[in-house]
Amino acid sequence: MVIGEVPSRSCRYCDDEPCEWVQYSRDITGSRLRMLTCSHRRLTSRLVTRTLSQHYYYKKYGQLSKKTRIRLPFCVERGIQRLDNAVSRVCTVGSPPAAEQTESSAERTVSEVGVSA
Repeated sequence: MVIGEVPSRSCRYCDDEPCEWVQYSRDITGSRLRMLTCSHRRLTSRLVTRTLSQHYYYKKYGQLSKKTRIRLPFCVERGIQRLDNAVSRVCTVGSPPAAEQTESSAERTVSEVGVSA
């Protein structure tokens, strides 16, 4: 076996060998991390799921038609869901409280002046 090669084992969900999530998880995870670092606004879970589903479909079939309804194998669907949940938990822990995010710059300036006085 070569380094980086995926061990072949039949998936209990999709019955493929190797599992489709194992085949495409690295690309999908990379796309999710790029979405996280490049986005200036918070993305909804539904938008993230749709985008990553389209990415999977494009990687697998090489094209993305507007009329095509994307049917994900259960293992890929579950992998995307777990990935989004993990990223959401990390972002919630690492982000400032909601009150700090909604404060205007004038309110922050007033509170900073009060602290330094």
